[in-house]
Amino acid sequence: MNIHPAIGFDISALHNALIGKPDNVYYSQYPNNVSFFMYMHFWSQLFGSTSWLFLDLCTLVWTDLSAILNILALYFINKKLVVPGIYIHW
Repeated sequence: MNIHPAIGFDISALHNALIGKPDNVYYSQYPNNVSFFMYMHFWSQLFGSTSWLFLDLCTLVWTDLSAILNILALYFINKKLVVPGIYIHW
């Protein structure tokens, strides 16, 4: 608890890179987060905001959209699976 930052190591490293304080060692140890950083960078450049709240809301919108697309895919594949799919996504 004494060394854990308030918003977590991954998120704080990604956000610090957006605001101009990158931790170069972090990306060499965790290259799987580069794609998420590029996502955050794209939206922050498009809307001109690097605030954590803005990026959190972008993530919320895309997560909700992915759940809706999953439910639509279930509807087209097998309509009987829509209700369990909604339950699982809930």
